[in-house]
Amino acid sequence: MNKVECKVQSCAYNSQALCSLDKIHVDGPAAKEKTQTCCSSFAAKTASTTNSVSAQKPTEDTGTHCKAENCSYNRNGKCDADHICVDSTAHVAVYNT
Repeated sequence: MNKVECKVQSCAYNSQALCSLDKIHVDGPAAKEKTQTCCSSFAAKTASTTNSVSAQKPTEDTGTHCKAENCSYNRNGKCDADHICVDSTAHVAVYNT
């Protein structure tokens, strides 16, 4: 499990700067740097998503399905990094603490 920090204020799953999903999807199969990756689990906040997601609690630990094949933290489609940060442009940065 990874600590997923979310800086995307417009994402329906952002709750107190953490992701409320139990698993996110990182896309970017040909990515060579973080600006070429993205969180494909993003869902824009709307009245209906805010109401349905509000019952979910943010968690420090979130699973990650990763399609960034060139990432050194990708282990057979799962992220091996301790910490993931999704920034305001939905790019994904991963690192160990």
